[in-house]
Amino acid sequence: MKPVSIVADTNIVVSVLLWKGNESKIVGLAEEGKIKLLTSATLLDELKKVLMYERFGLDKKTVDDNVRYILVISEIISPKRRLAVIREDLADNRVLECAVRGKARYIVSGDRHLLRLKEFKGIKVVRAKKLLDILKA
Repeated sequence: MKPVSIVADTNIVVSVLLWKGNESKIVGLAEEGKIKLLTSATLLDELKKVLMYERFGLDKKTVDDNVRYILVISEIISPKRRLAVIREDLADNRVLECAVRGKARYIVSGDRHLLRLKEFKGIKVVRAKKLLDILKA
């Protein structure tokens, strides 16, 4: 069976890397080839920036290692069109661009702007727990 393509918002990837929970199960599925994790250079740049926040207490090498890990388990997508669907937080549009270009079935996020959409161009926007429930069924 062909793996389901998903885009994980930066908040999900940060949760994967720093805490254990439903989010880390999603990465496990990507490692096993059961899902295809999609990302873009822009999303990886944002991840690196967020992981450098002082509150996480990570040094540059640890941040680089974490970004490299996500790079290894993901397929890099190069979005061609800029979107401006979410006006409250323009960075959220980068997630949509990656999902559309990569033909993702799901966006997994904890971000209220993205979750409020529920669906965009046939791509469902769900929380990590919901995605895991869908994949089990």
